[in-house]
Parts: sequence; C-alpha cells; structure tokens
Amino acid sequence: MNDRAHLLAIILATAAITYLLRALPLALFRRPFENRFVADFLDALPYALLSAMILPDIFYAVGGAAYPSPPTLPAAAGAVTALALGFLRRSLPVVALAATAVAYICALLT
Repeated sequence: MNDRAHLLAIILATAAITYLLRALPLALFRRPFENRFVADFLDALPYALLSAMILPDIFYAVGGAAYPSPPTLPAAAGAVTALALGFLRRSLPVVALAATAVAYICALLT
C-alpha cells in the first residue's frame, strides 16, 4: 500500500469511527436520561476528555521542549492566559488567539 492510499485509509477509518461515536448514542438512547448524575456526567465528558488530551501538549508546544523536560516559559504563559480567559467565559477564538499571542510575545522576549 503506497503512502497516499495509506493516508486515505486512515482518514476514512477516522471518519467512520467519529460518525459511529456520534450516531450510536442517538440510535440507542432516544429518551433523555432521568438520572441527573448520568446526564451531568455525559454532558461534562467531552470537555474533560478534550482537556485531558490537549492540556499536556500545551506545555510542550513552544520552543522544541519535549517530554520529560520542564515546560518552557512561553508555553506556561500561554496556558495560564488560556485558563484565565476560559474561566472568564471568553469565546474559544478569543482564548486561542490571546494564548497564542502571549506565548509568541513571551518567546520573543526570552
């Protein structure tokens, strides 16, 4: 299998898995959950998983730092900026642009 066919197979498999994960709950659970704990848990799950996947990589995204070296100052500054703006309930584009700008400026200054 050549590289192009391999890449296409990976993209199609990823699309199929994503579609199944989105469509399967709609097909299986037609009524809302009556248990408030289960409903709240399922509502918070995507945010928790996204945070668990992205947060560690934020600290090692700037300046060529790699695990297990300590995070760089620009990456930490960008992460703190993103967390602060997130807690202030700013929109995702604002948070992403501000955190990127802070990390870039901090990288220029160090």
